[in-house]
Amino acid sequence: MKKTYYSENSGNELFTLFGSTKYRKRDVYRHHTHTQIELGYIVEGTGEYVLEGKRFDIRAGDLFLVRPNEQHCVPTITSDTLVSFNIHLSPLYIWRGLSDYIEAGRLNCLVRSDIAVSARVRGNPEVIALVESVRAAFAEDDRFALRRLVPTLLFELAKTFPATEGAVGSALHLGDIRAAIRFIEENLPEHMTLDDIARAGNMSKSHLNEWFRTVTGMTPYEYLLVSRVERAVELLRATDMTVLAVSEACGFSN
Repeated sequence: MKKTYYSENSGNELFTLFGSTKYRKRDVYRHHTHTQIELGYIVEGTGEYVLEGKRFDIRAGDLFLVRPNEQHCVPTITSDTLVSFNIHLSPLYIWRGLSDYIEAGRLNCLVRSDIAVSARVRGNPEVIALVESVRAAFAEDDRFALRRLVPTLLFELAKTFPATEGAVGSALHLGDIRAAIRFIEENLPEHMTLDDIARAGNMSKSHLNEWFRTVTGMTPYEYLLVSRVERAVELLRATDMTVLAVSEACGFSN
């Protein structure tokens, strides 16, 4: 079951939670990326995880941090099954909800793929206990507990990273970037330029490039491309549309 939780006050998306079971020799695993931050927790099973070309052995209790636009894949499963629990979070949720409690330099580590951190958390009892608590609350659909536990998990995870330089802008910048992202997502089939996106966010192109990467970990063009690929994958899985029709619906010209 996959479920997205929203703020009752603002209606903003908070996070998406889901479990996944993969089978040895049955599935084909390909590298993929997405616009959101992913926390992938290994519930049971063994195998290999590849993240940005780096290979990790995996076992129960491992937690992987995948930042926006990082290529990742499970190419090998050595047990009969591999069961994982996944948390997807928008970078906007990170900055909007946690910037008052976690230093910006540590939040950067959760969002920016150009900052080198350990992608695998292993043997940290505080972090693992919190992940298990999130799993239990998800199983019970306890949204009130989840709204408390997920930020606490992120806080504990951020503590494992070194503080780096750099900070996000004011709440105004978050609002502008959110407007730019909304424009991209609502107009994926259309041709759009950097000028169009900047205009939607009420920013100059230079400010758009600066703050968009700070907040999302990607340039506007990268975000646009990954969003189109994500939408195409959804349509190919859920509909009987032809590849050509999907390409046109997602803004690909060839």
